[in-house]
Amino acid sequence: MQEIIDYITSHWAIFMTVVGVIGSIAYLKLDARYARKSEIKEIVAKQDKKNNEIDGKIDELDKTMQHLPNAEDVIALRIAVEKMNGEISTLHAAVKPITRLTNLLIEKEVTTNKKGD
Repeated sequence: MQEIIDYITSHWAIFMTVVGVIGSIAYLKLDARYARKSEIKEIVAKQDKKNNEIDGKIDELDKTMQHLPNAEDVIALRIAVEKMNGEISTLHAAVKPITRLTNLLIEKEVTTNKKGD
């Protein structure tokens, strides 16, 4: 046992160099593989900023969507337009004979005015 201690004390510089090199290699391997706290904090800050931007955009969309009609309103509007189309068709059918009579009266008036001139 004494011989080992004597050998280590006489060659301590070599042992410390080997331990230092092994420690440095281990540190570099770990440093390359795992992220530092500062890098993680930067990534988290960037992600929080992106999340806030996305939340803002979602809020804007929600505000915009509140002003748009929902499905029930669109269905009611379609029904109202169809009713209006039916009423217009009915009105057109009712006005057609009146238009014909008006045209005949105008034609009669024009022909009587031409004969009277």
